[in-house]
Amino acid sequence: MGVFYPTSTESKLKHYTQVFPTAEIDSTFYAFPQSGTVLGWNRFSPKDFIFCAKIPQTITHDKLADIGPSLESELDRFAELMLPLNNSGKLGCLLLQMPPKYKYDLNHLESFLSVLPHG
Repeated sequence: MGVFYPTSTESKLKHYTQVFPTAEIDSTFYAFPQSGTVLGWNRFSPKDFIFCAKIPQTITHDKLADIGPSLESELDRFAELMLPLNNSGKLGCLLLQMPPKYKYDLNHLESFLSVLPHG
């Protein structure tokens, strides 16, 4: 395949956004991003670039079994962090990566989806 990024001094995000119109943010699955990081994604990407972010595993794996205030608080925290991208029209979908042990239950899934922040 070869090297994709031309130099180590050039912004990797800048180069990436010149080639692709969208990116999946996988790092948000492993940890909540810092607000400065989200602001950087927003600032250093073109106005028509779209980010799709994974919802943190602390929500989809650790708190999913107990839908309540703690889960809602974590979802609100994540949504607030993503606001700069959402407000600028750069936030596409939010991805749910469910744990392998998750057993499909329509009522439980609907309850979970009902507590997702809107907008």
